[in-house]
Amino acid sequence: MPSIIRLTDDLPYPIEIVSIDCRENEGITKKNPIFTYKYPKINDVLFKDDDDLSKTTVKKQKVEMINTFDAPINGKVVKINIQKGMKFDEFDPYASIIEVDEGCLHEIVYAGLCAVCGKNIDDEDDDQEEEERQRAMNGGERYSNNSNNMNSQNGKNKDSFINRDKDTSKATLSYANQNIKVSRSEVNRINREHMEQLRNDKKLILVVDLDQTVIHCGIDTSISDWIKKEKPKDVFKFCLEENIRPWLQKQSVFIRQQYMNKSTITKNWYYVKTRPYLKEFFSAIKDKYELHIYTMATRAYAEEIAKIIDPDGSLFQNRILSRDENQSLTSKSLDKVFPVEQDLVLVIDDRGDVWDWSPNLIKVIPYNYFQGIGDINNLQLPTQNLSDMPENVDEKTHQEKDDQLVKLKEQLLDLHSDFYLEKKVEQEKEKETNGNNTDSKNYLKKDIREILRLKRVSLFEGCRFQYDKMTKDLQRQIEQFGGRITPTSKDATHIVINSGESATYKKETNKVLIGLAWLYKCFENWCADEQYVVNRLKIIPPSAKKIEEEEEEEEDENNENNTNEVLTSESKALFKDGMSWLEDESIDEDFSESLSNEEDEEDEEEDNDSDSDLEKELELELK
Repeated sequence: MPSIIRLTDDLPYPIEIVSIDCRENEGITKKNPIFTYKYPKINDVLFKDDDDLSKTTVKKQKVEMINTFDAPINGKVVKINIQKGMKFDEFDPYASIIEVDEGCLHEIVYAGLCAVCGKNIDDEDDDQEEEERQRAMNGGERYSNNSNNMNSQNGKNKDSFINRDKDTSKATLSYANQNIKVSRSEVNRINREHMEQLRNDKKLILVVDLDQTVIHCGIDTSISDWIKKEKPKDVFKFCLEENIRPWLQKQSVFIRQQYMNKSTITKNWYYVKTRPYLKEFFSAIKDKYELHIYTMATRAYAEEIAKIIDPDGSLFQNRILSRDENQSLTSKSLDKVFPVEQDLVLVIDDRGDVWDWSPNLIKVIPYNYFQGIGDINNLQLPTQNLSDMPENVDEKTHQEKDDQLVKLKEQLLDLHSDFYLEKKVEQEKEKETNGNNTDSKNYLKKDIREILRLKRVSLFEGCRFQYDKMTKDLQRQIEQFGGRITPTSKDATHIVINSGESATYKKETNKVLIGLAWLYKCFENWCADEQYVVNRLKIIPPSAKKIEEEEEEEEDENNENNTNEVLTSESKALFKDGMSWLEDESIDEDFSESLSNEEDEEDEEEDNDSDSDLEKELELELK
């Protein structure tokens, strides 16, 4: 199917085509003109006074400018849909200029060469990068007053005005091998097929962070001495040759002087402690989840850690995304791993900020074993405030109190069970409705993010937290579990008063005084004692509130209609025999008599009231 080239919205409209610079059934080359056009332009022209040559005046003058519209792609012209003299007064997004057969779309590229035709695709990529660079230098303008710059089609993505039946923009097929690139359409197709296969196998996907999530690593030389002395269990070590030049450039002049005339390639020994219950954790979930590693560390480091936590390679199978492929030291994104569908994906990480608190994220309590050493690979990120965090290790006995992975295992298995159990129930309901001919692949697709949200949001829904040292990360985590933040204790249901693990409900104020460690325990366990959330505010969901308001409006309308019906029936009975009743004296007498009777009754009641008041006064005087 030929590619359709359309007009762009940044041409100097109105334009008129002066000549067609290509022919049907002939080749066209990228950056060569498709057609030449003219357009009006108002210029400031300087005129000299005929009487006094020293005087000049500036006048507006309309001039015609000539420019070309260049081809954004290579190929053979199949059809020309414009002709000489055609005018375009404004941008028309549906106006087709020409149709081009591009031949090979280079859908599979390896090491810069098309795997089908052998063309060097890197040349095209370099051209595009140069165009973007020139555009940035020109302040983002595609057209300028300089005619030499006006024919460069670099204002937008070159594909923005090309209609293809396939998206040919390139993406890596595997983040483990950046040399293989395929078209975006092919990536999307492969990704969807993979997700469908996982659904058929009843599997979900778990993206695992390394440092301070499943391991803790240190590089300090003092660790070596401490390990020789204490001989702790489950501590591993490995050596990497690394270039310390990037690190050295950020150090002080004094430190840099110490490395003068020395090689920047150094050998570093890393000491790794695996988190308690790690083997049991992976063993329990490996058949339920496809496992991926996503780390801020280098690939060499990640591969060494993978050898420790997955010795036979059966868990991750080289599914490792590192700093080298992520190309960012400050953020992570699932688009790098799963660009199409993310409804089966969960993430475990000790940091929520790097994920911008993605709905796929399950934040774990950071794991710290080596005292005073944080995440050695997150040097570009702000330091986590761990001063209020519960300690994982007893400094004296070195006994670990960390059971995060035990709880996380149960949570992940529970999520998996809910996801596929609900899918099975919905599938059976759909089969009952549509018959047994329903294709098993067409059942309703659940989203694991929604199941995760519903499980967490009920924990603190209706609770309002106040904390003088509130951080953005803590606020986002509270919001993940349904709570909200308030700046004053007056509006709060829960007030953080210290870093302890206790919580106290004050009945007289209807507030709960909590410690920060208690709050983190609730995050870790996904539950809290009912006695400490009994004061949650009652929240009416927007949908329920709307239904309630509609019911009230409907009830008011019904009451109004019933009243009108009663009045109408009474009025009909009143005027049924005409208006002769107005002249009926008996009615007037009855009416006046009833009024007088009512007045007499009211007078009697007043007399009785006055008599009773007098009696009360007399009784008081006698006493």
